[in-house]
Amino acid sequence: MDISLAGRAAIITGGSKGIGLGIALRFAQSGADVAIVARGRDALTQAQKQISVAGGGRVVAAVADVANAGDIQHAYDKVMAELGRIDIVVNNAGTSRAGPFERLTDEIMQQDLDQKFFAALRLTRLVS
Repeated sequence: MDISLAGRAAIITGGSKGIGLGIALRFAQSGADVAIVARGRDALTQAQKQISVAGGGRVVAAVADVANAGDIQHAYDKVMAELGRIDIVVNNAGTSRAGPFERLTDEIMQQDLDQKFFAALRLTRLVS
């Protein structure tokens, strides 16, 4: 199925590798302008080049730790300055930590909430 995203702009956290990169590539191939956000500058730069080759739209790379509210604001500001809009938000950043429940400390749980839940909440508030 072909879906056109021409004229749309998407931001994908965790967009430099794995599933996030796959989403960004598909969006770009469907005509969207794409912004990818991740912590590693080198991986972002490489992903930005790969996405640019795959799609015809603009590609923005923003270095940010989405667990940090200030970093989310910085990434949002950069994307808005370069793309002028965000129509689609994909919060893909995060890792999974496994272990017995009694070993999941409050600190571990808070880090997971900051990176997954609060990142999505904060970014969505900015875009709304």
